[in-house]
Amino acid sequence: MNIKSKLNKQNIFALGIMSALSVVLFCILSFYYASSMEQMTCGRFTYSITGLFSLLTFAGSACVIFSTKRKEPLFVAFITFAIGAALTARFTMLDFISQDYEDCLSIWISVFKYHPGVSGWSKTVGDYNMPYLYLLTLIAKLPFIPLYLIKTLSVTFDLILAFFIMKIAEIKIKSSETLAAIFIGMLFVPTVIINSAYWAQCDVIYATFCIAFLYFALKEKSALSVIMLSVAFSFKLQTVFIMPMLIVFLFMKKIRVRDLIWFPIVFFALLIPALVAGKPFMDAISVYYEQAKSYPFLEIHAPNVYQLFEHADYDTFVSAGIIFAGTAAAALLYYAYRNKKYFDTSLFILLSFLFALTIPMLLPKMHERYFFLADILAVLVFLYNKKRWFVPVGIIYGSFRSYTVFLGKTPFRDEIEQITDVGAQEAYAEALANIDMRILAIIFIAVNIFCVYDLVREINARKAADSIE
Repeated sequence: MNIKSKLNKQNIFALGIMSALSVVLFCILSFYYASSMEQMTCGRFTYSITGLFSLLTFAGSACVIFSTKRKEPLFVAFITFAIGAALTARFTMLDFISQDYEDCLSIWISVFKYHPGVSGWSKTVGDYNMPYLYLLTLIAKLPFIPLYLIKTLSVTFDLILAFFIMKIAEIKIKSSETLAAIFIGMLFVPTVIINSAYWAQCDVIYATFCIAFLYFALKEKSALSVIMLSVAFSFKLQTVFIMPMLIVFLFMKKIRVRDLIWFPIVFFALLIPALVAGKPFMDAISVYYEQAKSYPFLEIHAPNVYQLFEHADYDTFVSAGIIFAGTAAAALLYYAYRNKKYFDTSLFILLSFLFALTIPMLLPKMHERYFFLADILAVLVFLYNKKRWFVPVGIIYGSFRSYTVFLGKTPFRDEIEQITDVGAQEAYAEALANIDMRILAIIFIAVNIFCVYDLVREINARKAADSIE
């Protein structure tokens, strides 16, 4: 028996185990949770969601196994079980309905559901760009509960995100066990779980394409990298947090100037279906401008610098904040340009994280979810330098805590409920939340300052080593 046939048999055996485990896991899970999930009492919905999650378990396991080239049955079984456990955690959250879903997503779904075909694309629906609305239209037309499909869509991107994080880690790390642990670990990041499966948000979609942009740029696949960045921008304006890295990769010659043409091509190509359906061109391209005009607040539950200025005037600070954020990004760009010969993958990742943290830290009008990309990049910062363990700890804790403050999971809830006066109760809860947010802002600022210091220190050390040689 030659090695090739042996590997083929191992593949078949491994995939058999993986398939069996994923199906058994979610069949058991569906019967257990169907009784407690009101909308899943209908068998069709139960089995459909169970099937989707079983398929995701299988697909995630396959990505890890074939990427790490490990085919041993026990390894396959462990990977499948771990990924199944991560998806189980998400499965238990599918029934939660957030205020954002009630006030926004469910209404948008209704518009697409009751307009024939794709005629809903011609209407002004919500404040998202068209690619996400295309997906919502598909969900609206399917005979299933939209809440579950919206969450399942984001959960699918949780797996794709974990795959690209693993691939970036693979540039440095070659151990199959470590790479598998990285994939699985990403699925257990608290903000990743909450954002997708609990809150029904789609931040993971644009973040996945941002990480793909970073990966392909590091691999010097120039055109593909630009395409990924354009797709990310087409889904969410928050892609601008990492967009300065496009300039960095240009002067580092990781991306070719001629490939920049792909950015507008992809962006406008993704608008064509809506334009064909009758959406006015100006409405299609002005979504982000309208977003920027919304929310006349310096911060919206975001742990950024404006938490430290409780009574700051919006009109005074909004323009100054934009200038300040732009200046900070320009300063990082200039520093990278002056020291471009000393950059490697580790410093590219650290710089990407600094952009993703610094810009929303200084920009006004930021939501708590706008640090999602910084959460993801914080993990990569640690993977490339174990001494920076405090970066993901501080950033992910801060983001997760800001989520819980916004979602109403305020500490001392029992103490608050003992206050009989409704007005006093609300004032006390708000005061506690404000204290929480200021502490989180201080944590973010401290991590930001240290990472800037660490970048400068690392560059100076490389300069010193270079001069000795």
